[in-house]
Order: sequence, then C-alpha cells, then structure tokens
Amino acid sequence: MESPRRRLSGEFKTHVVLLFLAGLLANVPLAWWFSQALSAPIKRFAEAADRLGRNPNAAALQRSGPPEIVRAADS
Repeated sequence: MESPRRRLSGEFKTHVVLLFLAGLLANVPLAWWFSQALSAPIKRFAEAADRLGRNPNAAALQRSGPPEIVRAADS
C-alpha cells in the first residue's frame, strides 16, 4: 500500500508537469507572434535593399518601424 505522502508527492509532480506543459503551449504562439512582429521591419528593409540592388530606380522604402530601421533606410 502506498503512503498518503508518496501519493500526494506523485500528484504534485503530475500537476507541476501539466502546468508546465500548459504554460509552454500558451507561450509558444505568443513567442511566434512576437518574433514575427520584431522581424517584419528588418525583412521589409532587406527586401527593399534587394530591389534597390537589382534596380537603382526602384520605389523608395516606406519609413516605418523601429528607429534603427528608419535611420538605415535614410542612409
């Protein structure tokens, strides 16, 4: 027969693992969205640089995004 203390310890471990997995599942989509939001201005800048490299008369890059990207677009 299992002691109540061991059974409680096992239940506690199970709850901790389940809570960890639930937190992980909740945060993965949030982390994906955050990474996309951070990389979007850089991706647009890189695409504009590629267009400019192929065609020096290409349309100018719209100046939006973090200050670093705006400064890079101005230079």
